[in-house]
This record gives sequence, structure tokens and C-alpha cells, in this order.
Amino acid sequence: MGIEKVISVDPSPQNHALLYNSLALNNVNNGAVIHVMNPISDGHYEYNGITKTDDNKIDNSGDSLDFSLSEPYNGTLTTITLKDIFGINPEENTYIIKIDVQGFECKALTEFLKMERKPKSVPYIQMETVELCYKGFDGPCFESYKTEFLPLLESSGYIPHVPLPTTYQDLRDQCYFDVLFVHKDAKPFPYWDDRLSRFSFVQNYHQQK
Repeated sequence: MGIEKVISVDPSPQNHALLYNSLALNNVNNGAVIHVMNPISDGHYEYNGITKTDDNKIDNSGDSLDFSLSEPYNGTLTTITLKDIFGINPEENTYIIKIDVQGFECKALTEFLKMERKPKSVPYIQMETVELCYKGFDGPCFESYKTEFLPLLESSGYIPHVPLPTTYQDLRDQCYFDVLFVHKDAKPFPYWDDRLSRFSFVQNYHQQK
């Protein structure tokens, strides 16, 4: 079975170097991965590793768009959207999303979730949710996570797993570290297999309310 094309979106050159080295060490053709060195958001903004201001520029105060840079980026990047990512490989109709953007997941996914007719099939969304629901982080999606973002995922047909299937009320009551959202029309994911589910996450702890 061949390896499907992967689009890696990350503003950190260090992270791309780690990915490239990992591919080389595992004898995976680097052509299987498209490297995109941009942050993702809900629009196109100038970015230097800190924040977006009202005039579509980035300054160094307030909430961060992305905390993944191990060192400040020396230059300016432009944020891209999920629609832009879909356009990189337009002939592909199915995408699996693994996203960790430090509490800005609503910025990246809300426009897609609001579409009545989705432009691409996304059967699985693996998402770090702890920074969306834990008060200690209090990021830009915190206020809307339970009242707007989770209802959008539910109305779009996604079933949450932690790793076994759970309810949206459970997500409102507990703050899990990771959640896998499986679309109701997707091929069943083997997290509920007794041989696999115990090992699906190393530790999916939840924070207190």
C-alpha cells in the first residue's frame, strides 16, 4: 500500500527540519510530504510569530497565533487558511486533519464547519483540545469552544472519541487533552477495538472544570 500525500503546515523551520530528518531515517520518500512554512488562521495576515492586530498585521503583544516556534522567526510570513491548503492538492477530495495550533483551532476550522456543503470530505479530525477548554490557557477560542465550536462540530456530523466514543456533553463537562472527531459517514476508526483502544493515547487526561 502506498503512502498518501501529506501536507505539513508549520511556520517553524526547525519543525520542518525535524520532519525531513524523520522521513530520511525511516526511508520515506520526501516527495510524499508537501512542506508549507506558514501559520494557519481564519484569513491572510502578516505574521512574525506573535499576534494579529486589527489592521491585519502582527505585533508582539496579546494572544499568540502560534507558540510552536522554538526561536522567534526573523522575518514576516503570511497566514493561510484551510481553503488554501485544500487548493494545494485540488484533485484530492478526502483529507484527514491532525491539528495542534495552540488554542486557535476555531480560527482554522470554523469557516469549513459552517459550510452546508463541504468542499472536501474530512472523515477524521484529530485535535488537541486542552487549550480550548482549560482556563489556565484562556486563548481566543476559549469563550466560544462550548457554545459555538462544539455545536458546529456536532451539526457537521462528527462524533467525539477520547479514544472511545463519547458525548458532546462529556466534552463540555470535562476538559480532555486530545479528542478524535470521527464523521458519522466515515469508515469506523479502530479506537474501540479492545486490542487497540487501551493504547490509542498514551494518556488522555482531563483537567478539572
